[in-house]
Amino acid sequence: MNCYKKYIFVLLLPLLFACSKDGDTSSNEQKSNTEQSVSYEDNANSQPTSNRNFYIFASESVMPLAAHNANGNAVEGFEFELLKAIAVQEGFTVKGVIRPQKMLLNMLENGEIDIIGGGIVVNSKNSQNMDFTQPYAYFNQALLVREENSTILSLDNLSDKTVAVAKDTTSSSFLSSNKSVLTQTFDTQFQVARAVSSGSVDAAVMDAPIASYYSKQDNMRLRVIYLDTQRNTFAFGIKKNREDLQQKLNSGLQKVIRDGTYRDLYVKWFRTEPVW
Repeated sequence: MNCYKKYIFVLLLPLLFACSKDGDTSSNEQKSNTEQSVSYEDNANSQPTSNRNFYIFASESVMPLAAHNANGNAVEGFEFELLKAIAVQEGFTVKGVIRPQKMLLNMLENGEIDIIGGGIVVNSKNSQNMDFTQPYAYFNQALLVREENSTILSLDNLSDKTVAVAKDTTSSSFLSSNKSVLTQTFDTQFQVARAVSSGSVDAAVMDAPIASYYSKQDNMRLRVIYLDTQRNTFAFGIKKNREDLQQKLNSGLQKVIRDGTYRDLYVKWFRTEPVW
């Protein structure tokens, strides 16, 4: 008979976005102490990937990646559920708690935590502070406009238009090169989508999967214009020199891709088929 031993890992998510599935409300921004636990058992023959026996997971709290649910009493989203599925395959436990992202980045650098996520883009800037797992999603940029808007069809139609973007994102970097666009910056992707929906801005630039999510919200009446831009990748960020953890997460990711769990989660949250 196999013996089993529990390894407890912690999952942290910072509260920057007030979004929740199919009903994002700004009141969720105030809920900063929510926890969600999921318990699994680990085979005694496998080795713990951390001598502290925990993982920490940070997120931009951007739906549909990870954020509070509508009640503000639990964490949900594609990335959070993906990590839980990987945990099942690899035999560890995850626990979700909301904390500020800046705090978590400092904790990662100091070796207090092991892993962060929430739309971590694989690029040279982020690689200074962390290593990465294999990418779990690929994306281009997209325009988000009101459903009835027939004048904005491409980037060429943005001259002298007011375009919303979330601060410190790949979208804001992309848009900064277009000097003819009047940019309005918001703290969260939900605020960006809401600004387009309300008509206070003409359009928004977002990562395509996130734009797709908001276009499927019936109360917002938005549509997506996909752009032929440089392809970027999302991955989990890992404490540097943690090859054991990197291998464990990569192994679990490949398993959930092969058994169809990844595809099911992707369609559930992004409302479209995965792009590889």
